[in-house]
Amino acid sequence: MSKEHKKKLSEAAKRRKLSPEMAKQKSKKISKANKGRVAWNKGLSNPNATKNLGKYAQKGLEGEKNPNWKGGEIKVGDYWYVYNKNLGSLFGGKYIKKANLVWYIECGELIREPYFLHHRDENKENDDIGNLQKLKRGIHSKITNLSLMRDSNGRFCKKQDG
Repeated sequence: MSKEHKKKLSEAAKRRKLSPEMAKQKSKKISKANKGRVAWNKGLSNPNATKNLGKYAQKGLEGEKNPNWKGGEIKVGDYWYVYNKNLGSLFGGKYIKKANLVWYIECGELIREPYFLHHRDENKENDDIGNLQKLKRGIHSKITNLSLMRDSNGRFCKKQDG
């Protein structure tokens, strides 16, 4: 089809409007035709769920049993996460932020909103209990923003010493 022909068809379709009564009748016909049918995805939370698990998880090879096991510690961004299947339910997943786990073991409390763990020396890999401090969101933001300044583009960056 040429561009001109397509343009004429689209203009004709725009002019063709159904009256509210006709539109209602049309929708009733469609719903009658589908009455009693089961949707193709009924009962499926994720049709690819078994594919996404991976070949080892399907066989029950989780954690240390998995041949790709690398010790149970992974680094995501600047933070370390530790695999702990037993405590994971408390933290909302099998991998727990290492700082939160250290705080839980030493102090016996979970860190939940609006609280955060602040690393006093600004080194996010230093998860020693002496380096961790529990702060509310606003105070944590103020402390972390004291060490930031804006660059020529207006973005935040670390202050330069000197």
